[in-house]
Amino acid sequence: MHYVPTASREGGLSGGVIYIDTEGTFRPERLCQIAESRGLNTEQVLQNVVLCKIYNSSHLELVVKSLGKFIEKYNAKLIVVDSIISLHRAEFMQRNARR
Repeated sequence: MHYVPTASREGGLSGGVIYIDTEGTFRPERLCQIAESRGLNTEQVLQNVVLCKIYNSSHLELVVKSLGKFIEKYNAKLIVVDSIISLHRAEFMQRNARR
């Protein structure tokens, strides 16, 4: 992910990243560590990452259906979904617990 936001002359794709976080585990400080280790400008890298926090599987579905406009808006070259199954697993477990 750390090469996407950098300029193409630096080996990147000159685009944004959409990070869809379903578990609340995105850590910008970790991204900064990776960027620093590669000699990249951490502020520039962070400015090119769009974080989308997801609250339930319905919200995830809505965001996925709307991705097209966000890809264009942020010139996204990479989409990260962390983790796509966790919400469904949690909601499935809750439904089964009620039975």
